[in-house]
Amino acid sequence: MPPIRVGIIVFDNAEILDFTGPMGVFTIAAQPPFTSARPPFPQGPPYRAPPPGSERMAFDVAILSQNQTIRTSHGRGCVIMRDIDLFSPEGHEDKWDVIVIPGGLGTRLQMENLHLLDWISRFARSYRGRRKTILSVCTGTLLLAKAAILDGMKVTTHFSARETLRSIIERGGGVAEVVEDRVVAEVLRGSVGEDLGVDVVTSGGVSSGIDGALYVVKTLVGLDVARGAAQWIEYNWNDAY
Repeated sequence: MPPIRVGIIVFDNAEILDFTGPMGVFTIAAQPPFTSARPPFPQGPPYRAPPPGSERMAFDVAILSQNQTIRTSHGRGCVIMRDIDLFSPEGHEDKWDVIVIPGGLGTRLQMENLHLLDWISRFARSYRGRRKTILSVCTGTLLLAKAAILDGMKVTTHFSARETLRSIIERGGGVAEVVEDRVVAEVLRGSVGEDLGVDVVTSGGVSSGIDGALYVVKTLVGLDVARGAAQWIEYNWNDAY
């Protein structure tokens, strides 16, 4: 099987740890066996992805953005380069198995970005016979609310944005339970409660995105791989999430 394709959507003033935390998890995660004595990928430059098989990476990770370069973290973080234009044919929503949506100050502007909201909505509603996953981090959950895909769910976000999240959902005619948990996993359902083939994982503020990404790894490729990734990055993970 080919690697699971992960698209990390990044925009100006996204909080850097919101997306680099999950990016580190997905990049580290490899197919078992995974041990602390065995690195998850070949060492030394230049790195080349191994062919399919026991040595291959489980995830193929790319940064998607509307902009060629992105200034992170309230304009005080680093400048990064996108891998793929979000709105190009290569960035088409049907090409991705998992998308990660970070938060940060930049979500205020992105909540009015109708092109981005439409892209998220299409991803959530374009089931093509394989299951998809949406992972939001921190106030990235507000973008899911603006894209109207959280109705009827239990969800979480950064503690400072819980009331805003609840208000956005209610103004859109929906109802959701906003909780304090670090990670909440739900399923997108249709008008009569049918499973639409999309898992929606919301995570709390900043570092919670690491927990959310480890949960996705656990769900898609197994608990041992997720535990191995957490051990490799020396992260004290509560695998109950």
